[in-house]
Amino acid sequence: MKQNTFLRGWVLILLVFSLFVNAMANYLPIGGKTTGEISNQFDIFFVPAAYVFSIWGLIYVALTAFAIYQTFSLHAHKSRLENMQMIRMWFILGAVANSTWIFLWHLGYPVASVVPMIVLLVSLVMAYAEIERRVKKFTRADWWLVHAPFSLYLGWISVATIANISVALYVLGWSHCGVGPETWAAMMMVVAAIVAGLMAYKHHDAIFVAVVMWAIIGIRAKFPGVYIISSTAELTVIALMAFLLVALVGWQHKMSVGAPAKSIRKPRKRRKK
Repeated sequence: MKQNTFLRGWVLILLVFSLFVNAMANYLPIGGKTTGEISNQFDIFFVPAAYVFSIWGLIYVALTAFAIYQTFSLHAHKSRLENMQMIRMWFILGAVANSTWIFLWHLGYPVASVVPMIVLLVSLVMAYAEIERRVKKFTRADWWLVHAPFSLYLGWISVATIANISVALYVLGWSHCGVGPETWAAMMMVVAAIVAGLMAYKHHDAIFVAVVMWAIIGIRAKFPGVYIISSTAELTVIALMAFLLVALVGWQHKMSVGAPAKSIRKPRKRRKK
């Protein structure tokens, strides 16, 4: 119980620290440039328009809701409590990786920044796996305040990891196996769409699919005059709309069969008169 309380506290502390570091990165800003301005320095095409990054506001609102919920859900069922403890541990690792990435990115180490980005991605994948493993024991509140925030965060970081690796390869002088940067970006959009399709089919995760769609629409908006980018983006968005429908149908089926559950309370025994 003491360990559980300890982890609750660190989730809140590191979330606040992450919010502070992100605010400093763009309003101070760290290194003299915002996160988006640094991204625009590199000749890569797997980068969405500036407005797309507003999703960070939604991500942090969702993570704040999760942090508050996990702090005050004191009367959780034992199996849920154990699951939440693992989620807290992965969240803490991810928060440290997130802040580390910001400092490396803003201080001019784009190649080194790939390491904390991958650590963040892995931590979110592991947290997501813990959630999915026991999702049938979740209440509706658990689903919206635990599952949904991590779906949103994982979807965005999956896209961000592809972009980060693309920047690192550009800095290292990699020639993209002989294909141009525009073609490489188009290929990466297809990769992102395939991942979203797998998430739709296996986990019925409409939020993840929607986030990937948001990012690809943003790439299309930034490079409307680059034919291979715009045409690939349009085709992948059509595919993603189909994946979104699959995910929504699957999610509705999950809800109808009792996951997430409405309640985990045991029925009270009637007293004999």
